[in-house]
Amino acid sequence: FKGRIRVLLAAPRPSFDLSFVRRELEGDPNVELDVVVDLSSRAAPGAGGDAPRSRQELREYDLVVLIEPAVGIPLPADWLTEYVRTRGGGLLLVGLPVARAAGGGAGSDVVSELSPVVTDGSQGAPTEQRVALTIAGESSPVTRVVSDRAENAEVWRGLPPVWALSPGVSTLAGDAVVLAAAGAVGAQVPVVASVRRGAGQVISIAAE
Repeated sequence: FKGRIRVLLAAPRPSFDLSFVRRELEGDPNVELDVVVDLSSRAAPGAGGDAPRSRQELREYDLVVLIEPAVGIPLPADWLTEYVRTRGGGLLLVGLPVARAAGGGAGSDVVSELSPVVTDGSQGAPTEQRVALTIAGESSPVTRVVSDRAENAEVWRGLPPVWALSPGVSTLAGDAVVLAAAGAVGAQVPVVASVRRGAGQVISIAAE
């Protein structure tokens, strides 16, 4: 497996997002993929393997992908923090953002500290929203689909609506929002954002 990227895909339960991301990663010959689904001790065929049993095992991955982090994460919170901030691992969060207030799923506090997109808990149900690149997104490699800048922006504008939250969703100063939906009074609602956390990089796709 020399030269391949080691990826840990982890989710609290089966979902469409998990199936989609898993299928895309399994189809990439440059990726060595391990999948963990925490099913609360319920057996399920094809659920995936075991979670890392030590900090060192987690550190061996180049990228950790967490699906539905607001529901919970099947990893110890302090391991994840060390993996990102000290080891310099990459973290991709896929799903609606985590509330900073108490009451989220297991591990939600550490996810809210690492994630560039969080909520204050005041939002209602997600709604369909159209997205567009921000100024930062127009020049970011994270959202570069085609080389021409204008054509790339048009590709993103042509996407179908996504399910995202709007009231109470925010980022911290210094966190780069690269894709956003239009909020009230012209405000931008972060949908995809990227940020450095210690030695690592965290990207959040805060939509369904």
